[in-house]
Amino acid sequence: MAEENNEDIDAYSGMISREAASNLSKPRKIKVEDILSGNVREGELVDIEDYVYRVFNPRRFEKDGRERHVRTIILGNVERSVRVTLWDKSSALVDMIPIERQDKIYINNLLVRKGLNELELSSRGNTFFTRISASNTGISDFSTLTAGENNIDILAKIVAIGPAKYFDDQNGKQRKVARCTVSDGLVNLSAAFWDSSCEYISTAHPGDYIKIEFGSVKENNGLEINAGNFSRVVANKLFKNRMKWLKD
Repeated sequence: MAEENNEDIDAYSGMISREAASNLSKPRKIKVEDILSGNVREGELVDIEDYVYRVFNPRRFEKDGRERHVRTIILGNVERSVRVTLWDKSSALVDMIPIERQDKIYINNLLVRKGLNELELSSRGNTFFTRISASNTGISDFSTLTAGENNIDILAKIVAIGPAKYFDDQNGKQRKVARCTVSDGLVNLSAAFWDSSCEYISTAHPGDYIKIEFGSVKENNGLEINAGNFSRVVANKLFKNRMKWLKD
């Protein structure tokens, strides 16, 4: 085998088997159904076009003295879906664009790999995104919020960010939360950011415009917006243009 091909295969060490890596070829375009029906194989390179069902907050960790970022997005819908793992700059690009829930997107150059129970996709160094259609979801008028709502998208401006507080839950697992004040431009509400969402909000700043996907609303001495591990928080100044009371 040529030296160049060996280098390509070695680049996937620990991700897929060497035999599967030898099957790498030019990406072909697929959809979620192709993965669910078994019309792809481990080690194949693919481009995929489908709707974004869910975006999770990134996880940060250190490896070999370098900070790494990894996050998961889910393509498809609640009934048929595929997990995509995004590493480092691919993870960051999702927030920079930003890619949002219910957007239709095209992702180029993904690796098919074996997950815990099924095939999933993983980004490469030259993975990129194209948005085909935008969803523009997000509630920007707090007067429409009611306690008990779940899995909703909320647009807000950060007014103040409280300190992170750490505690152990009933199972002895360490949790953290930061309570902040957010505004729709007319009304201020308390917002609680838990665990991975707390990690995100600790890097944000008052005055940032954010979107919370898969958030919830609870009663806590008044309405309180909540974002947790299964939510996604992203800041982008473009959100201001979609907020009812903050449009220029």
